[in-house]
Amino acid sequence: FVALKLYQKHPSVDEGLLTEMRSQIVSGKTLAGAARRLEIGKHLLLGQGEMASGGNGRESNLAAALEALLGAALLDRGYQAAQRLALSMLKPELAEIGAEKAGNPKSSLQGVLHRLGKESPTYRLIGSEGPAHRQTFIVEVLVHGDVLGEGQGRRKLDAEQEAAREALKKLNLHPEHD
Repeated sequence: FVALKLYQKHPSVDEGLLTEMRSQIVSGKTLAGAARRLEIGKHLLLGQGEMASGGNGRESNLAAALEALLGAALLDRGYQAAQRLALSMLKPELAEIGAEKAGNPKSSLQGVLHRLGKESPTYRLIGSEGPAHRQTFIVEVLVHGDVLGEGQGRRKLDAEQEAAREALKKLNLHPEHD
């Protein structure tokens, strides 16, 4: 549901960034946040020990409960009803992720790398072309000394963003990097 909605909202965003956006929305932390906002925890039937230890506010329980509700809707009412429910429940998260991530490949790349257990990327200026008033900068993005992408731009930041975008595409196309 989420992947399709993100693609519909951001058709010009590349696959790597869409994948990153989707994974952030369906993460346990985000699902738990949505469940907390919807006050699902107060409706959970838990054992005395789990309740006493704050189980109705525990992230894993909240995320699992939200997933269970969506699964029940899918089985009971079908795909379209479950899709409507999921998109309704996650509407604020979908709006936030779109605004936050659609234009920032550098932070998306950093998030992907951290989830993969890798170090933060570094950016290296490898050259510039053109006269001083119309320079184009060329930048590489590296992880563990390996070049993951290269970008060009009128500003160094633009070149870094392009290099990060290329790296996200490369990570998406080559699962062995995961």
